[in-house]
Amino acid sequence: MSLSKQDNLESEKKDTAKPQNDTKDKAGFGAKSKLAPSPKNLLYASILFVFLVLTGINFFWIHKENNIQKESIENIGLSVQSKLDSLSVGLTNVEMGNQVGHTELEELKVRITELESKVANQGSRIVQMGVNPRNEWMLAEALYMSRLASQRLIIERSAQSALTLLLETDKLLARFNDPKLNFVRDALSQEITSLRLLDKVDHSGIIFELNSLANEIEKLKIVELTGSPRSSHDKLSNSDSNSGNDDQLGINRIGNLISEKFANIVRIRRFDTTIQPIISSEDMQLIRQSIQLQFQQAIYAVIREEQELFQSNLDRISIHLNKYFQMNEGASKFINRLNDLSNLQIKQQLPQIGRASELLNSYLNQRNDELLNTGLYQLKDPSKVGE
Repeated sequence: MSLSKQDNLESEKKDTAKPQNDTKDKAGFGAKSKLAPSPKNLLYASILFVFLVLTGINFFWIHKENNIQKESIENIGLSVQSKLDSLSVGLTNVEMGNQVGHTELEELKVRITELESKVANQGSRIVQMGVNPRNEWMLAEALYMSRLASQRLIIERSAQSALTLLLETDKLLARFNDPKLNFVRDALSQEITSLRLLDKVDHSGIIFELNSLANEIEKLKIVELTGSPRSSHDKLSNSDSNSGNDDQLGINRIGNLISEKFANIVRIRRFDTTIQPIISSEDMQLIRQSIQLQFQQAIYAVIREEQELFQSNLDRISIHLNKYFQMNEGASKFINRLNDLSNLQIKQQLPQIGRASELLNSYLNQRNDELLNTGLYQLKDPSKVGE
């Protein structure tokens, strides 16, 4: 107990001593105690600051993660929606494809039905042809020959071959002896008459004549100096024959003697026209070859029935003949004949044919349709085919 009392007394002393020290500190160092916190408070403040920083970082991180998750969820939703849309479009396409397939299937069924009917009709047609094949081949041959006539007239421009083919076609139709073909034969007769009354152009004769004229070029002579010189001696001799006066005759004889003496010294010439240069043999050969080429072009124009080309070549030949060859009687006749040929009409005016072929073709189509319509019945009952 004594010890505890002593301890109490000591503690009281210390407590009484502390206020003095505290008053002393407060008196001298009051401002410093206010500015300097205790270490314990600093620890608490730092812990609080760290806690707040960590809380802010955690809040920012959570907010960012939430945004990322939200964006990913939105993207997933968009992708899911696009897939759903594509699936709906695919389903729509599949449905449309099914409808198209169903439509095509129906069309195929219709086509198959048509093909079956055509096969059946063709079978009946074959049966019908087996009953009377001669008439069928006769009509087919007539149609072929009428078409061939039109082709010959258009491509070959041969009226004679077309006329021959049409005549044979008319004979075949006459042998067929069907009143339904009278309108076809009427059209054939009109075409035959137009070909018979045609003004035919003799292309072969024109070509042969052009070849003959081309061969005659080598026989023509080249041009010579026009206007032969006449000396004063010739004029004086002519005046001697025309003078009946004896005095004039004597004077003329004296003049003749003087002219004979001076003939070798002075020579006087007079020309009635312009002097033309003499053409060399090489140049003349080129001119003849050029004329031969123009004849060949004229022949080509006759074959192609080109009127302008034909006339232009003959005109050029006439110009060359007048320029480089002597205009004697043979050359004049040659040029006159070229002019006559140039005035000929080489283009054959052909009539329009083919109407009879069209009518015959329509008749055959109508006849085949009539036979095909009765074909199925004949196939079902072959015993009635010949009836």
